[in-house]
Amino acid sequence: AKVLFSVQVFPSQAAWVNRQVVASGYTAPYRTVQVLAEAQGRVTAVGARRGSRVNAGDPLVWVESLSRPEELRRATLLCDQRRIERDALAALFQQGLQSKGALLQAEALLAEAQKSLRDAQLNAGRMQIKAPFGGYLQDRFVEQGDYLREGRVVAQLVDLEPLLVKTTLTEKDWVCL
Repeated sequence: AKVLFSVQVFPSQAAWVNRQVVASGYTAPYRTVQVLAEAQGRVTAVGARRGSRVNAGDPLVWVESLSRPEELRRATLLCDQRRIERDALAALFQQGLQSKGALLQAEALLAEAQKSLRDAQLNAGRMQIKAPFGGYLQDRFVEQGDYLREGRVVAQLVDLEPLLVKTTLTEKDWVCL
């Protein structure tokens, strides 16, 4: 028989191979948010300094609005007026002197006035712009004396826990991980 090929045997043993992947990257915050003004008015005081730690709910900026107390007073008076009108129409309806339609209209007007009062109470409470979550104040875009409009960016807040590390790898490097 003719030999077509020869085979050599070589003894080998498995061993761990340490491979390293060198990559460039950068760190990034877990989340970043721009805090917006929900009310308009003059900035009367500022809270935390740039770079300082803030907890959720800490005030970042105090805003003074000359119209908010008057809006609240007007909404309270309107609500009282609508309640008196509804009560008077209910008494007349019980005596058969007023239609059910007029009473329902008074109920609707009272509900609308109560909603306006709730909105005015909420707006009166928006005179502090607070941190939505705990993190670090990366930047504040307003100072004492500035005038704010609704929707203006007041501050930028970052959450560094956990801190993200971002990089790009080739397919060849990715297989080594």
